[in-house]
Amino acid sequence: MRKCKSCGRIIEGNDRFCLICGAKIEEVKEELNNNETDVKTYEKEKLENSNEELKESTEKPLKCEKNIYDNREKNKKSPLKGRSNKLILISLSLFGILFFSYKQLGAYMSNPQNVIEKFKVSILDKNEQKLIDLLDTESSSLKIDEEGAKVIIDYFNKNLDALDETINYLIRDSKLINKNDELSNMLNLNTDNEKKLFYIKNSKKGFLGLNKIKVYINPIFINVNSKVEGVKFFINGKEMCESDKRDFNLKVGPLVPGEYELSYKFNNEYVSLEQTETVDLIENFSLYDNEFIYEMGNELKYVTLKTSEKSKEATVYIDGKNTGKKAYELSDIGPILYNTKISIEIKQEDNIFKSDEVEVGKRKELYIDLDSQLYEYEIKNNKEEDKIGKVSSNFDNDYSELYYNVENLVKDYTYNFTVAVNNNNFEAIKKYLYQGEDLYDSQESIVKQFYNDGIREELIDIKIEKINILNEQELSGTVEAIERYSIKQNDEEQEKLFNVLYEFKFNNISGNYELTNIKHLDKLN
Repeated sequence: MRKCKSCGRIIEGNDRFCLICGAKIEEVKEELNNNETDVKTYEKEKLENSNEELKESTEKPLKCEKNIYDNREKNKKSPLKGRSNKLILISLSLFGILFFSYKQLGAYMSNPQNVIEKFKVSILDKNEQKLIDLLDTESSSLKIDEEGAKVIIDYFNKNLDALDETINYLIRDSKLINKNDELSNMLNLNTDNEKKLFYIKNSKKGFLGLNKIKVYINPIFINVNSKVEGVKFFINGKEMCESDKRDFNLKVGPLVPGEYELSYKFNNEYVSLEQTETVDLIENFSLYDNEFIYEMGNELKYVTLKTSEKSKEATVYIDGKNTGKKAYELSDIGPILYNTKISIEIKQEDNIFKSDEVEVGKRKELYIDLDSQLYEYEIKNNKEEDKIGKVSSNFDNDYSELYYNVENLVKDYTYNFTVAVNNNNFEAIKKYLYQGEDLYDSQESIVKQFYNDGIREELIDIKIEKINILNEQELSGTVEAIERYSIKQNDEEQEKLFNVLYEFKFNNISGNYELTNIKHLDKLN
């Protein structure tokens, strides 16, 4: 039996080359051909090989079947396991992406520089909705809407320097954003936020618990004041309120910071008034604690009209217009303007007597009468001779001018004396007193003393009883009068009646009759 020396395969037949490795068979020695032992060995090996091949052939199908079964079982389980693994991988990937995005979003939202830049851009682009998204307020009463955003946008586009200044303030504030809140409060780093119109801080309305930076607004309020009633107040043409009493005050707001057109209107039978002004409620030095004081109707006032018993039936004219009311019916006049002129007019038979027009000015009380004209008319018609006692038998029409001048002197003095006392203003009576006489100095002290003692006087009526000429050369004499006053002191008010004697003489320097002395004859009640 031949074998290949190279690979050990048995060579059958006369093959000269090994069919396995290709080695030449002739190089193999044939010593085993005649050796019986080798034949037996060969047969034995062949038999063993045959048995092994048979064994392998019988075991192989079983192993293959087992492998097929194992593969089927494996294939049944592998789709579920693979799908689960894929889901886990996908979930981990998504979580990673979301976590990364969350961190990136948080970093973006908590960066104040981004918010400040967007705040500026939204204003310059005039984008109201984007600006609203960036704004917030700690005031529960302030509503940030498109109308408010437009006010801010219009103001800053008109005042770019103010915008730059506000941006600089926000940048400074942004450096405190990431500081510990407790530390900031302890160091009072945020105490000015209540006064600032714009400031930047973390918002409590952050998405998913993220710190969201916003620009905060403090509201503006307008304190509207009016000394008179009936004045209407407007903001940008919209009526906000109307004064319903004297010394009216109302806090109007809240408003977003910006520029507003403030106006007021007043109309009655005497006055038609309208005033408008544009007010900057950001760069305004009149702002105090974010409040602006607005006075309306300061041109208007009330005045009390007083007259004599003889003239109380006179008709009142305001700026030449007939009011249709008598003097006693229209004691409290207003609201009227400071430059309003008032006069009275009375008709007797075919004669009309009219006073001069008197400008109201700063007076609280205005005394006008027609007594001089009425007395003159009555004397000429011999209707007043029995009403006036004359001590001097020489008192006749030659002294009628003196009589009227002296009567007016006393009446003007008594009325203006109440003005002097009520306002601590000696100047109100100074021109009626003869300078150099004791009365001049004493009355100045009395005015001051009465005012400091809290005494306030109102002249109700004055009646001239007698006029006496004592010296025809000096044109001096006396005037006796009955005066009725309402006097207030320490929240108590009393009506008092006085009998007063005035001494007078003509002052050649001033060209007027002036008072030299005053005596109280009796206190009648």
